[in-house]
Parts: sequence; C-alpha cells; structure tokens
Amino acid sequence: MSDQPIGRPQARYLTCEEAATLLRLSPRTLEKLRIIGGGPRFRKFGRRVLYAVEDLEAWAVGSFAAGRTDIRSTDDFDDLLGEFVADASSERPAPASDAESGR
Repeated sequence: MSDQPIGRPQARYLTCEEAATLLRLSPRTLEKLRIIGGGPRFRKFGRRVLYAVEDLEAWAVGSFAAGRTDIRSTDDFDDLLGEFVADASSERPAPASDAESGR
C-alpha cells in the first residue's frame, strides 16, 4: 500500500533541463525567465530549482493566450500582416535582368 494520502495527487517535479525539454526551450531561457520574471512558477528545494508539471502546462497555455495583445480584431491582424509583407518585399533586392547581367 502507498504512503500517499488518499485523494491527494502526487506533484511531479522536473529539473530545469527536463522542464526546458518539455517546453522545447533551452535551459538558459528558463534561467533568464526566473531572473527577469514572466516564466513558469518554480520551487527551490535547498539549492535545487524544480518545476511542477502542472505549473509548466498552465504557463504554456497562458503564454499562448497572451500572444500579441495589440491585435484586437482580424482587421488589425490583416493590417499587420500587410505591413509585414510590404516590409519583406521592399528589403528583397530586385532580380537582375538578362540585359543588366550582360548575357
């Protein structure tokens, strides 16, 4: 029989490296987020930093929902997309014609 109290789920904790792998981030990114804020909740057990799986999942969902908060409608998104496409095409050099290349 388990020593775990009935009805209380066991929290699963991951190291920084394991959490980074789960989130597909680098461990260094998680370290930076711990310092500057905005990352998933973490716990310190002595010198060890651990992440609860449910906190990582909640942070991932919250990060997705936050996204671009300055986009309020599909019209705003279409405008932003149009600006992006225009910027990308203006940065691309025009292809050289056969007359200019001496062929």
